Amino acid sequence: MSTSGLDKGSLRAAVEAFARERLGCNCPDSVFAHILVEDAGSGVWRIDIGGRLLIDLALGRNAASAHWVYERLAAGLADRDRRGMNRYRLVLGADEADQAWHAACAEGAPSALARFADDRIHLHCLPRADVEALQAVCRSALREAHGQLTADG
Repeated sequence: MSTSGLDKGSLRAAVEAFARERLGCNCPDSVFAHILVEDAGSGVWRIDIGGRLLIDLALGRNAASAHWVYERLAAGLADRDRRGMNRYRLVLGADEADQAWHAACAEGAPSALARFADDRIHLHCLPRADVEALQAVCRSALREAHGQLTADG
């Protein structure tokens, strides 16, 4: 399920702040006028920002291996290209104590990213709390959208 009616307010503010402040996104303001979120399954949340930027958010327990990271990057790249979008960003979040996450980020993930030879895909390793906070906003937006669909439909 995607959200389309929640383009303003807390969803937009949270996504825009995260993309700009945590990921270094330089998209024009107008791109943030249309934001879609979806639960992509397996603990991954997907955000489509203005049909230009595609972001996947995953927690460390879902990204415990470089192979998983490579597979997610490949799927995200294919999705980005199929949708005609400009960039894809995979964001991994975990506690400092999560050794599997650190191994995937520090050792295997950069080599997986290098295999694509595409400067429009990016991998970000961020603190778990940052990723969980945005996932919570996405979850709330989907619940609200589902409630609107149920009430209207």
